[in-house]
Amino acid sequence: MIRGGSGDSLPAIVPVAAERMAKLRSLPDELHATLDGSAEAFASEPAEFFGRYRLIRPLGRGGMGTVWLAHDPQLSRDVALKIPHGSHRADDTWRGRFLREARAAAQLDHANICPIHEVGEIDGHPYMTMGCITGPSLKEWLAQRVVVPPQAARMMIQLATAVAYAHSRGIVHRDLKPGNVLVDESDGRLILTDFGLAKSTADVDATITQTGILMGTPAYMSPEQASGLAAAGGPATDIYSLGVMLFEMLTGETPFRGTPRVLLTRIVGDEPPSPRRLNDAVPRDLETIVLKCLEKQPERRYATATALVEDLQRFLDHRPIAARPITWAGRMGKWMKRRPAVAALGIVSFVALVGLSSLGIALWYKAEQRNADLRRLLTAEGELDSQKRELNTLQHESEQEQRRLDELRRQAEAVRQQTQQQRDRSLFATQLQRVSDVWRQDPELGRQLLSDEAFCPDERRDFTWHYWWRLCERVAWSRPGQTWFAISPDGTRIATLQSDGVQLLRASDGQPISRLTLPDSVTAWADTAPRFAHSDNRLAALASNSLVIWQLDEDRPPIVQPLEARGDSLAWSTDDLQLFVGTGKPGDPQSSVIAIHDATTGTIQATVPFDMGPILGLACSHDGKRLAAATMQGEIAVVDVASHDIVQQFPPTSSMCHGLRFFPDDSRLAAASSDGNVTIIDLATQQRRAANAHEAGLYTVDVHPASKTLLTGSDNALVSVWDVAELTKQFSLRRHRARVDRLAFFDAGRRLASWDRGGQLIVWNWNPPPVETRRLEMPVTKMARSAINDCLYTVASDGLTVVERNPVDLAAQRVFMPGRGNLLS
Repeated sequence: MIRGGSGDSLPAIVPVAAERMAKLRSLPDELHATLDGSAEAFASEPAEFFGRYRLIRPLGRGGMGTVWLAHDPQLSRDVALKIPHGSHRADDTWRGRFLREARAAAQLDHANICPIHEVGEIDGHPYMTMGCITGPSLKEWLAQRVVVPPQAARMMIQLATAVAYAHSRGIVHRDLKPGNVLVDESDGRLILTDFGLAKSTADVDATITQTGILMGTPAYMSPEQASGLAAAGGPATDIYSLGVMLFEMLTGETPFRGTPRVLLTRIVGDEPPSPRRLNDAVPRDLETIVLKCLEKQPERRYATATALVEDLQRFLDHRPIAARPITWAGRMGKWMKRRPAVAALGIVSFVALVGLSSLGIALWYKAEQRNADLRRLLTAEGELDSQKRELNTLQHESEQEQRRLDELRRQAEAVRQQTQQQRDRSLFATQLQRVSDVWRQDPELGRQLLSDEAFCPDERRDFTWHYWWRLCERVAWSRPGQTWFAISPDGTRIATLQSDGVQLLRASDGQPISRLTLPDSVTAWADTAPRFAHSDNRLAALASNSLVIWQLDEDRPPIVQPLEARGDSLAWSTDDLQLFVGTGKPGDPQSSVIAIHDATTGTIQATVPFDMGPILGLACSHDGKRLAAATMQGEIAVVDVASHDIVQQFPPTSSMCHGLRFFPDDSRLAAASSDGNVTIIDLATQQRRAANAHEAGLYTVDVHPASKTLLTGSDNALVSVWDVAELTKQFSLRRHRARVDRLAFFDAGRRLASWDRGGQLIVWNWNPPPVETRRLEMPVTKMARSAINDCLYTVASDGLTVVERNPVDLAAQRVFMPGRGNLLS
């Protein structure tokens, strides 16, 4: 890089730059010598191998080295292998810097940065391997198409985000240009490559001031790079290069062009042209962002690449950007710094002109002021008399107008009060209508609407308001920070898996009861729920490497039975004598089996081969005779518990099946799959009925004990309620904020527990009071609600009626009859 200090002037720098550019023109000859040196270095090995890497073909050559497409047989993957030229490898200082800087860049792990897999030496030859990206360079990509400004901003956000990440790790690229950016053909991502000039910010100054080599591509160099300043290796250099790339995307050309010597001179001394002059489709805000990146002084650019990303996002969101256009005064200041002699002469001339002009204007102003004073004195007396007469007239008219205004105010206030009352009644009725529309699927929202005092003030909260308030009381309790859970068959306890054991909660209010300790041999839980035995006195759970069984009514350590493979699903037999565990090895469908364990000792009694892939769900029929299993491929099989034979098998009709439940009468199966399908299978006729949520994947299912309703949990945080007869979705509960992975009815179907991946466990009151109406066979003139006994009193012309409210219907009973006459109030 060209050496120079902050005090060097442009004329002193240009000869040095010319000398360095002469060295650059000699690089082609040196490149051939370098490639010859590389060939001699590989003479000791077969030409197609470098160490363990098989060289397939060269991808490109540069001043630093050669990049090969190579195959790594050890990891069975193709990589990009970079090998420095022979002249560099002979330099111990250069080789040490290459390895040190490559290892620093290898620590970068970002979606828009080409990953460096390995850095090292083979027989004294340093090398690095990088990810192999299929696609053209950004330079080639831009040459084939025109980029519109919003697209350019989005592309630059990708690059600036990657550069910000590298800066946060102490790495500065120093050679950003379209040729060092690849466009991934698979998804269109921009991948930043070639950290050959990258440097840790801890020793940037030493590298720049000592090497004496012009490092980087001239057209994309910052002014401090082009002039050899000590600050040339900082993050501000990369921000300038990003500005040049954004300028090129918008206009099709770089800000400065010419021979290397002219180019360096213009980068240091000239202001960049306006992008809008080259392309009038460029928005002004985007032009401002580009010109801020291209400021000559590093401190006037964006402080960080993150600040650039934020401003580009503001532009895309149509929000005001942080950067401000350069004012006329700012441009004049820059011009004066570049041409101080001309500016000084102009300032002196301007000051002299202003001084003479000011003197003449002052003399003229004094003369005019004297004349104006004389004219005012002549007309003042006449105007004063006229104004007095007009003032008396205006005062009389003002008094009359004030009386009219007072009357209009009284009328307007009366109309306002009447309108406000009508508006309040209308708003209250509208709010209750909104509550009636949402209370089933989102009772919490219903309560929020009822609590809004702007629509439902205290004085209007009548019988109807209190009735809807009770209907929205659906969530019994919720508890954050929970994991997979199980509910005891008697509905009194909920077991949740914790990192250090199992927490038992009271099902009525979610308060902790006790804790089961975690055996020392258990390192982590499997990704599935624990299971209570039907007798309520035992609890089983799957760890990552074992089956754990607790005896809840005895104070003794749990039974821990090691598993030969990973356990994915768990179920108890109806008689609690056996436990069914679905196990398998990842990537090996033939290894999947259903292991049948003795529930007392935990030992394996038998296995059922299951070559249909990993078993994600198990469900035992209520009569204990059949066991249903669901696989990752979406297949469902039914196993005879007595004979261990697969008696029914249903091929997949969708993607992986996560949830599986028998109906209470064991005649049907309900299944949920990750592609959004909910399926009901008639086991007698083997007929299927399926419906799709058309929203998101389903990950759990449960059937209400009455068999008329089933529920599904989806990855868009909904608990959806389905009508079994029509297999149509009725509504959804919207309290969760993450994927719902577990649902379970309990307390004879009167309550529902649900859990999401965000850790929220919610217990719902499943049977809220229904909305029932009853026609009273008498004309009603008045109505009131009792705050004591929750009864509704109505007054009719022939008596007083009490309507008793209960969860089933409205029962009416006549309690008072007048002897004669009518009741009116």
